[in-house]
Amino acid sequence: MLTLGSGTLSVAPWVSGANPADLPTTYTTLYTIGEVGGDVEFRVEFQEAEFRGQSNFVIARGYYGGNVTASARSVEINFENLARFFTAAKTTLSTGTNGITGTHNVFTTEYDDKPSAMYVKFVHTRTDDPDKKVIVHLFKAFSTALNFPFMREAISTMDIDFNAIVDTTLTTTDQIIRVEIES
Repeated sequence: MLTLGSGTLSVAPWVSGANPADLPTTYTTLYTIGEVGGDVEFRVEFQEAEFRGQSNFVIARGYYGGNVTASARSVEINFENLARFFTAAKTTLSTGTNGITGTHNVFTTEYDDKPSAMYVKFVHTRTDDPDKKVIVHLFKAFSTALNFPFMREAISTMDIDFNAIVDTTLTTTDQIIRVEIES
């Protein structure tokens, strides 16, 4: 059984065609926006259809859609890094070696705009061996709701949910999520 201890949550504006597992220099600026103090849950769900034919019992199952979500609970936010991330996310970034540039607006309150994609990285220490890590990459994810609680006398924490989608710009088999476990 693999149990995870404390961890960090880092984000970067998503770059088309950049697989951070293969190209670690692509995301040179990761913003560590928080320390995860609670649980982290990764969910992969599929929609299914049952085929019965002339039988009362299922003879086959078909899977036709799915969702990948990651939820981090009780994240102690580093507001300085979060502000830096939002500032960087609204600037023009290089989106590849061909010199094409584009504006990435990760989160805005404008009515006609929408959240843009980001790269998300969870790094956790293993409780069975503190010298080893578990790293989870979400190559292209969205966070559709951010709540910023400000507590009077306690440390401010928040829950963050990420919805991952397929990164069709990647040519590798890692297109949604990658889990690296140091053994």
